[in-house]
Amino acid sequence: MVQEMVDDLTNYNTIGLIEMSSIGAGTVQKLRKELRGRAKIKVAKNTLMKKALELIDGLQGAESLMDQIIGPVAFLFTNDSPYAIANYLENNKVKAPAKGGQISPISVTVPKMNTGEPPGTIISELNSVGLPTRIEGGTVAIPNDTEVLQPGDRVSTTLASILTRLGIEPFEVGLSIALVLEGGEIIGREDLLIDFDQYINEFIYAHQQAVNLSVNAGILTDITAPIVIGQAKQKAMALAASIGYLSDETQGVVFGRAQANMMALARAVMAIDSSALSEAVLNAASAVPVAAASSSTTAETQVEEEEVEEEEEEGEVVEDDGLGGLFG
Repeated sequence: MVQEMVDDLTNYNTIGLIEMSSIGAGTVQKLRKELRGRAKIKVAKNTLMKKALELIDGLQGAESLMDQIIGPVAFLFTNDSPYAIANYLENNKVKAPAKGGQISPISVTVPKMNTGEPPGTIISELNSVGLPTRIEGGTVAIPNDTEVLQPGDRVSTTLASILTRLGIEPFEVGLSIALVLEGGEIIGREDLLIDFDQYINEFIYAHQQAVNLSVNAGILTDITAPIVIGQAKQKAMALAASIGYLSDETQGVVFGRAQANMMALARAVMAIDSSALSEAVLNAASAVPVAAASSSTTAETQVEEEEVEEEEEEGEVVEDDGLGGLFG
């Protein structure tokens, strides 16, 4: 047995300790089968586990791991990600009834319910474990949600029986990694259990912020070059249009705005003295809606340019092709 553990301690990159308290042999066998090819579970006496660690030369962190072999634990050997294994075990636990003498790892609350039991000895049994009772429709009911266990409390035989009778399975059965030794470093359970969805979202957010920073700083990469150049072109077009600079790309915008300004001016003149304009101009100005003419004045042009600048300052990203080339 010791030699087998020595071989495993030598051949696997990651060594973990699994909590074995209140774990049945059936549960262990089931998880062994599910983890086949990914991890190996070795159940042995603590003295043998420590002996195997003593016989290993050059295993960094062996002494620290040995100090953690306390109580019912087992070895877990894997070359897979310890984070993936730890989260798999945590997410594959099943509900289990309470047992007399068991230490509760969590707070347990009995919800408000009708037990369906007729009045009798059940009332005194419920009351003996702190559960209030009330008669409803000829049966015994628990009128309020009531906490019956706190973490660290020992489950009494009576309470275990009542919880089972009420169909309440408050605990979970399965294997949990207490810690792992990887690369000479001890990693605790709280660091092994990761919310992968949250982690991915945070990574995506960090990527977006990095791209925004790169765009606003004018750092050109495969990702940011199209965005930076596109924003520069928008600025150039806005400036060219505002000063009336004519080119193949700007002449349509410049003439269009000039005509819109002309129509706006004509309408303003019409409001004062319509006889000052020719009939052709009057007809043209009347045909242009007020909103269309006024929306293209010089003041409006300046506002649009300011809005473009504000969007650039905010670092609004319009393209996101991945993090790999950001600092290339």
